[in-house]
Amino acid sequence: MTTSPPEPGDEPGATSPSSSPRPSGGSLPLLPRPTAPPTAPTDVPRPTVLVGEVVEPSAAGCVEMTSGGQVFSLQLPAGVEVSVGDRVRVTGTPRPVERGTACAGTQVVVTDVAPA
Repeated sequence: MTTSPPEPGDEPGATSPSSSPRPSGGSLPLLPRPTAPPTAPTDVPRPTVLVGEVVEPSAAGCVEMTSGGQVFSLQLPAGVEVSVGDRVRVTGTPRPVERGTACAGTQVVVTDVAPA
């Protein structure tokens, strides 16, 4: 008597693909397909408001402030000056990927500065 080797899935305790249990809950929800491309870039930093204190800069020529425990390097508009110790409210756009200066923290291109 000759016996053929068992087929995959014929081992004792094996289940066939059609009898394997399905995950409960059915299929995953799908997001609706977009009807048009975005009207504005979605990965561009947006203007934000920071309130904090101007601190001693980490390098000459830098203007830095702390806000919420973080350090920000401010790129002020022409003619605007602040002094160490000033409490300010700054409106500007973060540029977290731009480096190339010795200034500490995230660079912020400032559009408006007011006393806080």
